Amino acid sequence: MKEVLPHVVITGIGVKDTLLYLFGVPATALLFKTRLMPLPLPNEIFIPAVTSITVLALAKFNKI
Repeated sequence: MKEVLPHVVITGIGVKDTLLYLFGVPATALLFKTRLMPLPLPNEIFIPAVTSITVLALAKFNKI
């Protein structure tokens, strides 16, 4: 995590997990989307939807 965010001081594991999920899941979903179904769903809808679902899942599992 220090390589990705060199100037930010992060002390807790929960913060690292939350940041990883909030940025990693949408980025990974975008990579899969561009490979599997590039045309049916525009990125302007897909990325916010995946991010919202990620936040809901984190809230459900009491990670945030």
